[in-house]
Order: sequence, then C-alpha cells, then structure tokens
Amino acid sequence: MILFCFPKSTDRFYFLIVIISEYIMASVDYQSMEHNKAILRCLREDNTVYKELKVCARDASVHDRIYCLIGNHWQGLEELGDCIGRNTKLRDLKLYMDLTNHEIYQEDDDEYDGDPYEAVPESDPRMKQTVLFCKGLATNTSIQSLHVHAPGGNIFGLLDPFFRNNSKLKELDISST
Repeated sequence: MILFCFPKSTDRFYFLIVIISEYIMASVDYQSMEHNKAILRCLREDNTVYKELKVCARDASVHDRIYCLIGNHWQGLEELGDCIGRNTKLRDLKLYMDLTNHEIYQEDDDEYDGDPYEAVPESDPRMKQTVLFCKGLATNTSIQSLHVHAPGGNIFGLLDPFFRNNSKLKELDISST
C-alpha cells in the first residue's frame, strides 16, 4: 500500500481514503467471486458438502456456506438459481435480498431524491437477476426449509413455481421487512 501525505488539504486526504477503500472493496469482491465460484462448482457437481446455503449481500468474513451478492447488479445470481435448481442435496436455503433502493442510497448523497425503501423497478439489474434466479430455483425438488428476507420485492409471487414443484418443502419463513 502506498501512503501519501498532503499537508493542509482535506480534499486530497479524502481522495486518498476513497482510493484505499475502493482498493479494499475490490479485493473483498475478488475473494467473494472466487468463493462463489467454488460454491457453484460444488452445487453443479451435486456435492453433499452443501446441504445448507445462505445467499446474502457482501460479507467481509466469507463463510463456507455463504454465497455473496456482489456489486449493484448481483452478477452470477442467475447461474446460482440454475445450479440450485439441478441440485438434489441442498436441504436448507436462506435468502437475504434487499430489493429496495436502500442499498444504493447513501445518507450523504445530496443528489438522491427517491425513497430509499421503495421497491426497485423491474428494469433494475438486481430485480432482473432475482427473477432469473427464481426461474432456476423453481426446478429444485430437494429443499425442505426455505427462509426468505426480501424487502421491496414480490418474492412470494416469484417463488410460486418453486412452491408448486417442490413437494418436500416442510418449512417456509418469508419476511419483507
């Protein structure tokens, strides 16, 4: 890491902090992407290692059973849905997906004029990835326990095909707050 000192200039100091924080976030994203690839590989191979899986926003401490949603577009979520749909070993799935504008809202953002808790539109990349994820998930018949926390989206409607196809589902917990 390179450290610069700019005396009497808070703007330059702030700029340096932004560069360092973006570098750290890029490093965490890279680690998360590699971790996600390993999870996809195991799910695709129908490996018995993954009987439970948690899908959530970026987590600095990557846990072996957590698939991290990366970036503002949640790249890879469609592939995850396809892999889960084909998997026969997964029993417990927990989804934490914020489908509101809260994720892109920042308190110090003077230009943002929308409601941070308003649902994202269907054209939002996160919503598009979520719809594609649910299409893949709909073909899964092994999940027995599903916990969904998805404020802002009509996740129950998106999961309807999954409910129809999966006769093994015993536990369902859906929260939208």
